[in-house]
Amino acid sequence: MELIAMISMLIDHIGVTFFPEQDSFRIIGRLAFPIYAFALVRGYQYTRSHKHYVLRLLLIALLAQLPYMLLFETWDMNVVFTLSLSLACLVFVDRYKKIDPMIAILILVCACIVADLLPFEYGAYGVLLVHAYRFFTGWLLIAAHLALNGLELMMGVPLQIYSLIPTLFIAWSSGAWNSKRWVAGWIWRTFYPIHLLVLAVVVYFLR
Repeated sequence: MELIAMISMLIDHIGVTFFPEQDSFRIIGRLAFPIYAFALVRGYQYTRSHKHYVLRLLLIALLAQLPYMLLFETWDMNVVFTLSLSLACLVFVDRYKKIDPMIAILILVCACIVADLLPFEYGAYGVLLVHAYRFFTGWLLIAAHLALNGLELMMGVPLQIYSLIPTLFIAWSSGAWNSKRWVAGWIWRTFYPIHLLVLAVVVYFLR
């Protein structure tokens, strides 16, 4: 699934950059973020250090930010910042959910507000989807993701409905995605900033 995430993201960004009128590229691209969000949760469960995991993500986010801004001509913060915030939020939500559930909920709400205000790519939607993968399985996971997509639909983002496809597989696969890596770790971690940089360079020389 790592390969699907990387390839679908690349197709999405090629579509945004060179074929913005073609929805087919964006539809394929909707597969990427749910897989990355699910992978984040798996990494959270298996990592030896949540602190180091967050710092690695922040480093990737920082390396990707300039190519991201140049390629998409935006001041928004790239999606790895969203994943970093979601991971940090997961750590504190898990810490407080048994001690005081209201504090855990407040932390999640604050993270969603931050994600929308700064703004992070995918915003509160991204933070909530990560937490859905952490706390729900099976039909509850599908229902949670469908509800989030329903909100996106009401906000004028109809193509997001296609992001439900990976969640259907994840919910019904009974752990088919295990801890085994199908892509080398360094490729998985560096693909995002590198592909943005390559696309930004291509666009620069085509102008």
